[in-house]
Amino acid sequence: MNGFSRVFRTALFELSSAIRSRRALVTVLLFALIGAGVMFVTVSVFSTLEEQVISTLGLPAAENSGGVTMTLWRSSAFKTMMSKALGSSLLFNDMLSQHPVALAFAFFVFGVVPLMTLITCAPTAAGEIRSGSVRYVLLRVSRTEWTLGLFFAEALVLLIAMLLLAAAASVVAAYRLPGWSALGFVPSLFDWALRAWVYSLSWLGICTGASMCVKSPGKATGFALLLYAAFVAFGYFADNYCAVFDFIRPQGYEYALWRASFSAVLEGVVGALAVAFLYLGLGSAVFARRDV
Repeated sequence: MNGFSRVFRTALFELSSAIRSRRALVTVLLFALIGAGVMFVTVSVFSTLEEQVISTLGLPAAENSGGVTMTLWRSSAFKTMMSKALGSSLLFNDMLSQHPVALAFAFFVFGVVPLMTLITCAPTAAGEIRSGSVRYVLLRVSRTEWTLGLFFAEALVLLIAMLLLAAAASVVAAYRLPGWSALGFVPSLFDWALRAWVYSLSWLGICTGASMCVKSPGKATGFALLLYAAFVAFGYFADNYCAVFDFIRPQGYEYALWRASFSAVLEGVVGALAVAFLYLGLGSAVFARRDV
């Protein structure tokens, strides 16, 4: 059996273990509830804003929720105002082509995915090492193969969770918005969910690497959150002093994942995976010297 087969079998074993322990189920349901909740709040906020605009301007009541928002969003006056406020850029032009509800969904998903990934995935490796269950796996595979198998299993759980998050948000949007108006942006929700999943892989590599360096799940979560705060701080130094920090932190590739251009998105995908395997490799190097 070659190394790829052992990594694949290890990933299946870790995935089945996550399902048996119900950890995967809890993660998937948590993401689905978050998706439904954020879409409910988003539609409610847009509906309230529309009512305020209609009341202030003395306009006739709209037949469908979202009509006034889309009219304002596509107006040249709004585009000019936003361009002056945010600055004209390729990313800004890509944003204007999106439905405002889908764009609000994307902002939330990209904002919450790092923390959700760290909280749900950071304790996994440390928990298996502490319980001693990893010893039985290491009788059949190497430590590197176990690390990669664990990473791919967690990545698959996150993928399912992100797809169900988008599905739950789509159901709520179809329920809250009348007629077929939600169908215009439902495909965008799944597109943003997949982009956010790619972004989450870099954080998965970070928290899995951190988890292999400590002795308990609680310390693994704390260490991962500390690294998150450090990467946020690195953004300040990258913007003001040294741009090289952007190459070693996930946020440096988030901009590319927001673009509509295929080449830009591909750059973001490659960068996010490079960051994931960089920190996963560092954690694996530490784990290779640990006594389990």
